[in-house]
This record gives sequence, C-alpha cells and structure tokens, in this order.
Amino acid sequence: MRFFRQLGVFIAVFSLVLTGLFGQTNQMLDEILAQDSLSLGHGAYILLVTSQAIDEASTPAQAVEELLAYDSGSRFANHQPTDTIDLGEFVYLTQDILEIPRGLWSSVFPGPRYSLRDLEFLGIIQGQAATHSIITGERALRIINRALSERERRQ
Repeated sequence: MRFFRQLGVFIAVFSLVLTGLFGQTNQMLDEILAQDSLSLGHGAYILLVTSQAIDEASTPAQAVEELLAYDSGSRFANHQPTDTIDLGEFVYLTQDILEIPRGLWSSVFPGPRYSLRDLEFLGIIQGQAATHSIITGERALRIINRALSERERRQ
C-alpha cells in the first residue's frame, strides 16, 4: 500500500514538473533525467527555460552563455557546459533565477551554502543535503517543481 502511495506521489510530482517546463523536447528531458551528475549546461537550461529567459529550442551551451547575465551566473564564467554542478551551486542558481526570496545570511553572504539552507528551510530541498553533494537530473527537476510551487504560493 505504501509503495503505491509513493508511486502516486512521484507520478504527480513528475507530471507537475513537466507541466511547469511547458513544451520542452522529449530528447532534452531524457538527457536531463538520464544524468547521474547534472551538467552545468543542462542545469542552466532547465532553470532558464522554466523562468522563460530562453527559448526551449536553445542548447545547453546557449543557456550557459545566458546564465552569465545573472549575479549567481558570474561564478561560472570559466566553466564549460559539460562541467558537473553540485547541489549547492544548483540551489544558488535556482534561488536567483526563479527569484526565491533570500534569508538574512544569504542576503549578507550570497553563495551556495546559505542558499541551500534557505531552500531547506522552505521545504524545497528534501532529504540529505550537503553543499558539495552530487545532484542528479531527476532531483533537479523535483527541486524546480517545489521551487515553482513555493514561488506561486508567495504570489
């Protein structure tokens, strides 16, 4: 019984994520979901498409170029789209791009550490979370889904 409840929750969350990401191509979503370690290009792509800053026809390389326009993106100026991104960096980008409000410490000292704490407090990050831990494509989509729900709740 518990298994079916968990499966139902997973399907509901996954379908909400797909709805939030609008009409992205199946190929790009498959690439993101297949990643055991999310790349900077794919992380930037899903965040920027979700925020409607880039078109869904863009590539991960174009997403990284666009990312440099954001305050949080400047830290990736010397990175390649294929470089991996850790949980703290992804959360830092998520908070900036999706305009999730910052707490006191992340306002004073912006960066991955305090962004992770902010999003943990808001319930956007669930489960074990360490700044330098690996993030999969599936977890990234779940985080985006919860971040969009939080943003919508605050409006």
